[in-house]
Amino acid sequence: MHAAHLLTAKQALYRVFVLPFSLHYPPQSTVKLPLTVSRPLYPRIYRQCRPYAKYRPPIQRSQPYNEEIQSQYVCLVDVDGKLGPAVTLFDALRGFNRETHELVQVSQTPAAEPGTNQTNHPTPICKVISKDELRASERAKAKPKKSPDQSSKELEINWAIDRHDLQHRLKRLGEFLDQGRRVEVLLARKKSGRQATREEAEDLVNSLREKCEDVGGKESKPMEGRMGLMAKLHFEGVKGGK
Repeated sequence: MHAAHLLTAKQALYRVFVLPFSLHYPPQSTVKLPLTVSRPLYPRIYRQCRPYAKYRPPIQRSQPYNEEIQSQYVCLVDVDGKLGPAVTLFDALRGFNRETHELVQVSQTPAAEPGTNQTNHPTPICKVISKDELRASERAKAKPKKSPDQSSKELEINWAIDRHDLQHRLKRLGEFLDQGRRVEVLLARKKSGRQATREEAEDLVNSLREKCEDVGGKESKPMEGRMGLMAKLHFEGVKGGK
């Protein structure tokens, strides 16, 4: 073996115990690296929510609309209420916005077709009406009408009412009963003020009953409550009186 490859014991010990401590290594970096934030693989997609539209019930059709009109020709009524000449149903449907308006058949009348003198075939009279107006009209028709004969009125009278006010209340009672209405008369006393006597309370009830008989009405129920305290009289009139 060549002499250059041979190490003495002194050199071997130097390399093992001395040389590692004599070398100067650069100081370790104290800079903190930012933490990696995990991100989704795919971008987040926000779904646009469509607001709910206000529900509108369908129009209750009592007359033919649009293509339901069984005629080739129609007569249109303009905004001034004037009746125009007969036109084809196809042209009439093209003359307005179908999303907001409807072609409604309102009646039929004998009318001549274009270019002819024949009047034996009735041509429908139609009108362009907005859908909002049609809905309002149908709601008004569906709403039950309250007859005045079935309505009721209520009168409040103090037991110690003076003569002038009593005449006014008796007049109102007679008007309601003459219209065929039902009238409830509530009799009560005030916490403060003069209190009516037993005789005054009985005279007041008799005056109310006499007024009811004068206009042809009747007492539909017995008196409820107590005389002079809290009581209720029920009267029912007949339309037209006696």
